[in-house]
Amino acid sequence: MRSGASEGVAVVIAAWRASATIGRAVASALAQAETLEVVVVDDASGDAGATFSAARAADDGSNRLRLIALEANAGPAHARNVGIAATSAPWIGVLDSDDWMEPGRLNKLLAHAAGPDGRPCDILADDLLQTDGAIERGRPLWFRGEAGAIDISLADFIRCNIPRRGRARRELGFLKPLMRRAFLEQHALAYCDAMRLGEDYDLYARMLASGARMRLVPWCGYVSLMRPDSLSARHARADLAAYSAADDRLLALGSLSAEERRWARRHQRS
Repeated sequence: MRSGASEGVAVVIAAWRASATIGRAVASALAQAETLEVVVVDDASGDAGATFSAARAADDGSNRLRLIALEANAGPAHARNVGIAATSAPWIGVLDSDDWMEPGRLNKLLAHAAGPDGRPCDILADDLLQTDGAIERGRPLWFRGEAGAIDISLADFIRCNIPRRGRARRELGFLKPLMRRAFLEQHALAYCDAMRLGEDYDLYARMLASGARMRLVPWCGYVSLMRPDSLSARHARADLAAYSAADDRLLALGSLSAEERRWARRHQRS
């Protein structure tokens, strides 16, 4: 059923009071033949074990599912770091607890692990389908007439994370790519524990600034559930300050080009 270890994926799911959706997320990850590990990190849900029970009920008996409970709520970035540290597969894939993957997503995505020039990718992303619940009502985040797979530079990435008034939001930081573990370890990169907003943008940007190759391909099967009460739609002033500080750290790097610095400043102002 599974592919070789060279293509194996560890799926990390940070969860907080997600008993209504975590089962679907876990089942969709275990259904992927390329999934070697699934780790659910309960971020101190305080729901009398309901999230854990729902995740455990979706186990397929393949011994690939692991559940970790945090004693204190620390946010998705910290929970993901805990999950990543508990895994060893060559690729790391983050799955939100209210999202899911359609069958075959990882197989289709890993087919693009090497670009047309044969160079390996370090961040391998497919478009995601945003929906209020039904696939047929979904719409892609990015590919809306654009053709083919594209390589994303750091300047491209930052620029495409700046929202524009009057345009549907298409920030690339919403993507949930596969990340090559060897690259993260080589450059000592992880999610910033202090961030509860924009933690994905921050990590992907730092990977690109460290020389990662990012490839974006059309939708392979990641489905993102859009809810008006989601955590990403509610944030405090401190969350915005931490997000702004991420751009400060990026701008402090001596390796950014003039164009990259210009876009980082514009992103911070936004």
